Amino acid sequence: MKKSILASALSLIALATTGIGVRADFTPIAQPNLAYTSSTTLIDLGYIAEGATGITSVTDGIQTVGFDVDMTKTTVGLDWATWNSPPAVESSTPEVLFQTSSNTMTMSLSVPSTTFGFELQGEEPVVSQFYVAFMEGANLVGFVDLAVNGVNGALPFAGSTTTSPFTSVIITNTSLDANGFAIANLRYTAVPEPASIAMAAQAIAAIGFYGWRKRRAASR
Repeated sequence: MKKSILASALSLIALATTGIGVRADFTPIAQPNLAYTSSTTLIDLGYIAEGATGITSVTDGIQTVGFDVDMTKTTVGLDWATWNSPPAVESSTPEVLFQTSSNTMTMSLSVPSTTFGFELQGEEPVVSQFYVAFMEGANLVGFVDLAVNGVNGALPFAGSTTTSPFTSVIITNTSLDANGFAIANLRYTAVPEPASIAMAAQAIAAIGFYGWRKRRAASR
């Protein structure tokens, strides 16, 4: 009974947020195609030992993704049985992080990102509903809401924005039947640092000035 009430409450929350504060420029990304993979940076999990537990963050030295639930590292085919296959996902045997203790998890991004995505599959061999909210601070930018099969059914949850960079992503198993989940292939596109933007602007200005001088000299 409690499970049913909680599931209903989570569903109502999801429905309520779908109509409030969703930015018009949020674009869900349905498949890990070349446009997506070439425009994002993959956080490689290879530096984490197989079987490592108590993982609360991953990083590539630029972006750090923090978790509010402890994760365990493995590879599909070892301590996590199945995934999905391309083109639905990037690989059928990726390195994954998994947990089997919670129906929700928040991922915090150290660097605001205009694109963020990952693949996800539930622990139980059932079709589970997952609602993933992409947040800027306390504001919902957009969401992806998908039914995911716990057997060979992993799917990407990814999105992009041009106006409201993501600072966190919240995963919720709204059907409350997945008994935890695994994630893989975390990707992001970071908002450029102000210094990088300034350097780019200076470079463009220098190129423009050089072109102007060349044209002026040619006209004499």
